[in-house]
Amino acid sequence: MNTPFSGGVGVGFLVAGKLIVSGLNGMIRLQRYTLFIAWLLALSADAQELDRDDASLSELEARQEYIEGMLDELPRTSMRSGTGSIGYRSRGFPDEEREVKIEIRLEQPERIDEIVLVPTIWRSMNDGFQADGFPLSFRVQAGMDGDSEGQTVASFTEADGLLPRVAPLIIPIEGLEASWIRIETQRLSKRAIDDRAVLQLSEILVFSGAANVALRQKVIASSSPNAASFPWHKNYLVDGSMPYVINSAKGGRSVAYISAIVEKPSIVVDLGKEYPLSGLQLYRVEQGDTVPQAYSSTYGIPQHLRVWGSMTEGFEDATLLHELFNRGRMEYGPIIMKRFSEVPVRYVRFEANNEMEPTLNLIEQGRLGFAEIEIYSKGENVALGKTATANHKPNSPGRSLVALTDGMNLYGEILPLQVWLGGLARRHELETELPLVVGELGHRYDRQEFRLSLMTWIAAIFAVGIGLIFLVERNLRLNQADQIRRRIAANLHDELGADLHAIGLLGDHAINVVDVRAELIDTAQRIRSLTEETSATARHCTNMLESGVDNGNFITEMRRSAFRLMDDTDYDLQVEGVKFLTRLKPRRRIDLLLFHKECLINTIRHSESSWVRTSLTASSKVILLQVSDNGVGLAGKIPPSLQRRAKLMRGEVTCNETENGSSQITLSLRLNRLRWFL
Repeated sequence: MNTPFSGGVGVGFLVAGKLIVSGLNGMIRLQRYTLFIAWLLALSADAQELDRDDASLSELEARQEYIEGMLDELPRTSMRSGTGSIGYRSRGFPDEEREVKIEIRLEQPERIDEIVLVPTIWRSMNDGFQADGFPLSFRVQAGMDGDSEGQTVASFTEADGLLPRVAPLIIPIEGLEASWIRIETQRLSKRAIDDRAVLQLSEILVFSGAANVALRQKVIASSSPNAASFPWHKNYLVDGSMPYVINSAKGGRSVAYISAIVEKPSIVVDLGKEYPLSGLQLYRVEQGDTVPQAYSSTYGIPQHLRVWGSMTEGFEDATLLHELFNRGRMEYGPIIMKRFSEVPVRYVRFEANNEMEPTLNLIEQGRLGFAEIEIYSKGENVALGKTATANHKPNSPGRSLVALTDGMNLYGEILPLQVWLGGLARRHELETELPLVVGELGHRYDRQEFRLSLMTWIAAIFAVGIGLIFLVERNLRLNQADQIRRRIAANLHDELGADLHAIGLLGDHAINVVDVRAELIDTAQRIRSLTEETSATARHCTNMLESGVDNGNFITEMRRSAFRLMDDTDYDLQVEGVKFLTRLKPRRRIDLLLFHKECLINTIRHSESSWVRTSLTASSKVILLQVSDNGVGLAGKIPPSLQRRAKLMRGEVTCNETENGSSQITLSLRLNRLRWFL
């Protein structure tokens, strides 16, 4: 079960409302409760914790800042010192699955607003102060006389994560009318000293408004030690003695008042007007801020103290409000809390009757002193800021009667009991949450740092990659330029070589027909036409690489160039797989065209053949170009020009001799999916 503090805040506002309605007389009181209400407002705004898994980084940072700021405002968890009653302890059990019941019987039915469970504190050698024997699984019930079952107002299991803790557990109640409160355990925890399962609690407070109605009420426990231990008793659950001292760490600080050694010291507080008084709280003199302490836990508490109330300054109509007997260090804690029936009073006198005992230290006997005196009427401390007088001198000049009603102790401002305990509980919640927020922030920061490191490496890899791409691109461009130069050279060789060879043949023919005018003129005209064609070829041979040859005239261009070169030689061209040829890049088609042309030129120059056959076969994997003739053959030697062309095309060229001595040149171009587009 979750225990949000919003219920405690609602009770706090109820207390604040009562304080305002009853009237706040005096600037000191007004300033104090203004701060109190503002603090409650801050707590109410923080009823919901942040969902750390879904929160953004900025939300987590804001949450950490908020928690750290709130921890500066909340009261500190300060443990008391000295000796005194500890609280209640059940019998020890070997196993944790035990049912132990504690029931508090109220004097009369009350409207319950809040229940506070104060743990017993163990001083661990390794972990410092820790709750000891606090139940792991239990439920809280409340009911009226005659109803033994009542109703469950809260339940907790081990999954609720109540431990570890030193702070009180606040259980808000929706204004339930009840005459008894019961704590019933299902699973105990083991105490540190002997590892036996027990139920231990220091105090149980039941608030109706601002009043602790469980104070000194009847307690019934289903389990008690076989031999009662002096500091442990069920009645100590409701004696008002807790393991903490009020340390708000806010406001000024005040040194407790202590009287000189006199026989019957008394202190009178003038409330200024009549109030219906119903209770008081006396804050004991601090035992000192040294280790060890200078005084005993009963220092300043007389053996017999009477509290009188009166409407007159001379106490002619005095009424005994309370009588206190100091029976030793187990009797009272740092705050002595008393409740009584309402009595109309203006003046309150604290009268000590000390019987000197030679066995006692004179420093610790015969004195009367408190850190603060609070006198309550309708839940309001009406003694705050009021004037106190005494029939004696203080113990030292630094001890002033003003300290009795200034609302401060040695640690700062004294907070109302319910607010103080709620603040301690809230501190526990925030201190538990803070390392989780800090841990999540650390995880987020580590993740950010990892991502930043990863991005840095990626950026570095990208930079190196870009550099490599630049170098590769540069090399490719240089290689491409080299290939272009080679292709241009090959084109010039193939195209112009063929034309120049033809011009040479025509020149030889012109010499032979020099005596025949008609044939000589025809030959000269052919030479003139061929030179013009050669000039055009020289101008456009480089542009051929970019302009290319389209699919439609590729085969036609092969036939045209062949018939132009072959002239009177018998030539035949066979083509298969035209659809695969259409997938080739224009540059590859030009390379095939020029390779074919170079084969024909070599045939014209060297083979002395009468016929030439060309076969072009294309498939999805290979292109074969075969040029055969019936000439004298090449004796298996591949001309360098054809080797150069084949290398530019990344193909393989072979030269085979046929049975009749002629040659067959074969170009094989193996294709893959990438090379279709190269």
